[in-house]
Amino acid sequence: MPASQDHFDILKSGVRNWNKWRKENTTVTPDLAGADLRKTDLRRANLAGAHLAGAHLGGAYLAEARLEKANLSGANLSGANLWKSHLYSANLAGARLGEAFLGGANLGGANLEGANLEGANLEKAHLAGAHLVEANFEKAHLSGAHLTGANLWKAHLYSTRLEGAHLEEANLAGTFLAGADLGKACLAGAHLRGAHLMEANLSGADLGKANLAEAHLGKAHLYSANLAGADLGGANLAGAHLAGANLAGANLGGANLEKAHLAGAHLVEANLEKAHLGRAHLAGAHLGKARLHSAHLGGAFLAGAFLAGANLSGAYLEGADFSKVKSLYMAKLDPGILSEIKARWPEKLATLLNVRLRDWVIDEALLEQVKKPDWPGWPEEEDRGKWLPWR
Repeated sequence: MPASQDHFDILKSGVRNWNKWRKENTTVTPDLAGADLRKTDLRRANLAGAHLAGAHLGGAYLAEARLEKANLSGANLSGANLWKSHLYSANLAGARLGEAFLGGANLGGANLEGANLEGANLEKAHLAGAHLVEANFEKAHLSGAHLTGANLWKAHLYSTRLEGAHLEEANLAGTFLAGADLGKACLAGAHLRGAHLMEANLSGADLGKANLAEAHLGKAHLYSANLAGADLGGANLAGAHLAGANLAGANLGGANLEKAHLAGAHLVEANLEKAHLGRAHLAGAHLGKARLHSAHLGGAFLAGAFLAGANLSGAYLEGADFSKVKSLYMAKLDPGILSEIKARWPEKLATLLNVRLRDWVIDEALLEQVKKPDWPGWPEEEDRGKWLPWR
C-alpha cells in the first residue's frame, strides 16, 4: 500500500486530475512510496520531487513525465517507458530498470548507485554528472549518450553499446567494459585506471590524455583511436589492435604489448621504457624520439618502421629484424647493435626526413661518413637536437 492513499487515489484518477492537483497544491510533497503503479499510463505526469521509494512501476508509461528530484530509490521500473522523461537529480539508487526505455531521458546529476539497468535503452540519454557507481548496464544501449563527468566507478558495462557516447572526464576507474562497443566514443581526459576493457571496441575513439594506467585491454580494438598523451603505464595491451592509432607522447612505460598490432601507429615521443613488445607488429609505425630504453622487442616485426631519434639503449632486440626498418637516424643504440647495423644496413642510419619532399630519403653525404671505420657515432645528448629533422 502507498504511504498516502489520498495521493494514490488522485493519481489513479488520471494524469489530468493529478497535474491539476499538483498545480493547486504546490507545497505538498506527494507520498507514493511503495505504490503499485504497474503498467499505469503516467505520460507527462508531474511527479517532480515525489516520494516513490520502493514503488512498483514495472511496465508503466512515463514518457515525458516530470520526475526531477523524485525519490525512486529501490523502485521497480523494469520495462517502463521513460522516453524523454525528466529525471535530473532524481534518486534512483538501487532501482530496477532492466529493459526500461530511457531514450533521450534527462538523468543529469541523478543518483543511480547500484541500480540495475541491464538491457535498458538509454540512447542519447543525458547522464552528465550522474552518480553511477556499481550500476549494472550489462548489454544496455547507451549509443550517443551524454555521460560527461559521470561517476561510473566499478560499474558493470559488459557488452554494452556506447558507440559515439560522450564520456569526457568521466570516472571509469575499475569499470567492467569487457566486450563493450565504444567505437568513436569521446573519452578525452577520462579516468580508466584499472578498467577492464578486454576485447572492447574502441576503434576511432578519442582517448586523448585519458588515464588508462594498469587497464586491461587485451585483444581490444583500438584501430585509429586517439591516445595522444594518454597514460597507459603498466596497462595490459597484449594482442590489442592499435593499427593507425595515435599514441604520440603517450606513456606506455612497463605496458604489456606482446603480439600487439601497431602497424602504422603514431608513437612519436611515446614512453615505452621497459614495455614488453615481444613479437609485436610495428610495420610502418612512427617511433621518432620514442623512449624504448630497456624495452623488450624480441621478435618484433619492424618493416618500414621509423625509429629516428628513438632511444633503444638497453633494449632486448634478439630476433628483431632491422633489415627493413625505414630509418634509425640519430637513434640511441647499444654499441654492439650499432656496429651490426653500420656493417649490414648503414643506409638505415643515414635516412632523413626531407621536409620539402615530405619523404624519407638517404643523405648520401652522411652515408659516406657513417661507412667510415673511424665514424664516431652520433653526438652527445646536448648536441643531438640540432640534428633531428623535425626540429
